[in-house]
Amino acid sequence: MAKAMALAALLSFCIFFDIHLVSIYGDSKLVIDHVLGKCRITYPHLLGWMNIIMFLWDKVDGCSIQHIYRSTNQQADSLSKEGLLTQTCIWSVKVFSEGESFPIQDFSFLDF
Repeated sequence: MAKAMALAALLSFCIFFDIHLVSIYGDSKLVIDHVLGKCRITYPHLLGWMNIIMFLWDKVDGCSIQHIYRSTNQQADSLSKEGLLTQTCIWSVKVFSEGESFPIQDFSFLDF
């Protein structure tokens, strides 16, 4: 669920700030395969999020998405779990510097 929520937030961010030509890398093969049409997620707890993701995916142009292994994505994996614990639809965009992350922009993706 954390990966689906994070992808929805990222796509919303791209739409909100009119960002195009984004390469998205994620470690949830199931979520990525669903977006690419390789499989269909039917788990009830994820279905709502996947519907939001597909709605947003249709609104972004030039984005690509591909799977990477979790072992090469430790920091992002940790942040997605942190976001899941907040139980909010307000997201912070963070920049990374020397192992630290700093919020630079808060936004909500419920306006789309």
